[in-house]
Amino acid sequence: MIDTAAWDATMAGNVIYYTPTVAGGIRLFHDGVDRPFMTPKANEKFFLIAASPTGDRIALTVSTTNGNDGQPCLVSTTSLDVKCLPYESLSRPIFSPDGHALYFGTYDGIVRHELDTGKSVVAVKGVYTESLAISPRGDALVYSTCFSHTQLQDFTTGAPILENDQVLYATESASGLLAWVEMQRGTRVLMVRSADGRIVQLTTAALGNVWAPTFSPDSKNLVFGTDDGLRIASVEDLGMIGKITSNGRDHGAVWTTGNLIAFSRDDENGGSQAFVTTRDGSNTRALVDATRTVYGARGNDLLLGGPDGMLWLDPVTGVERPGPKRPPGKVYSASVSLSGRWVAYQIGEIGQEIWRVDGDGEPEHLRTMQAGENADSLIIRDDGHMLGIIGKYWGDLVRVPPRSGSRF
Repeated sequence: MIDTAAWDATMAGNVIYYTPTVAGGIRLFHDGVDRPFMTPKANEKFFLIAASPTGDRIALTVSTTNGNDGQPCLVSTTSLDVKCLPYESLSRPIFSPDGHALYFGTYDGIVRHELDTGKSVVAVKGVYTESLAISPRGDALVYSTCFSHTQLQDFTTGAPILENDQVLYATESASGLLAWVEMQRGTRVLMVRSADGRIVQLTTAALGNVWAPTFSPDSKNLVFGTDDGLRIASVEDLGMIGKITSNGRDHGAVWTTGNLIAFSRDDENGGSQAFVTTRDGSNTRALVDATRTVYGARGNDLLLGGPDGMLWLDPVTGVERPGPKRPPGKVYSASVSLSGRWVAYQIGEIGQEIWRVDGDGEPEHLRTMQAGENADSLIIRDDGHMLGIIGKYWGDLVRVPPRSGSRF
């Protein structure tokens, strides 16, 4: 038995391969021994995984550590040679029963890749699927159109704040502006709703995936993450995008009223350290020589999470003070109201437990997310009112027969 959190697992004979949620590689479990099998490159992680019928190959999706769509790749279990295919894959790759072909979902449909010839064709056109399977005899392909529809909602009433159902991150400025990340054909782009209600797109696919935007105190700029580090975009001068850092492990940036930008930088072992920099990226420095995660700002103070609790830190003096109380369990995320009075928490491996804390008060449990739904990007206001991205899974199951006289 393997008692650990994993993204996915597969078996080849009596060998188990799995992708742990921490470290992002592949591990192998055989005859009671659990050991590393393959390590990803920097800024990559292995996600979904499947073994060929003979166990000579593993198919997997390779994405960046910051979560872009996966690329389907094939790995030899003997030589560890890797061959990646030029597609954005949405699903776990699966082998045909005879082991001669690989199937995976893309934005154009389900692709069949011939392992012997290297030829790829779209076997089922025009479908969006994140999961598929082939019957043992190859006489049916089944796919699901079920995926997470994510919408920014009023957390209390469930009323939609945005009609879009592919919202991935959201943030609110001091002046009431709203910014979010939405999915556009596999690319996460940055959007903003201006004071007059206009919706403007700030980034394009040319920049790649973006995530976790945060407004500057004057609401004129947004700092956000990319595969190549943190960037800053002007809300008023479209196309004005500056580079702050060059490390793809930087994330969760927040802005102080002193115009400093603090962020977390993950290490290879799943740990995190807090850094601070200026808006032009100069004078970047570590805040504390200890494990810390940046969660928010209150004026010039930063809210950090450490192994033993939450802390307020002055980024100028480096002095830490006890912070708000933290609910029991693993912190998935935390966010702070503008004044710092309220803190919203997601607790649990997937953030299924929702809590909030008022000042120095006791944590208040608000909700347990039910099966088939999830929450993200909690926004908490100074009156304790909350917005959040709520994801719900729904869709159909579809069976596709092979062409006459053929097999999948």
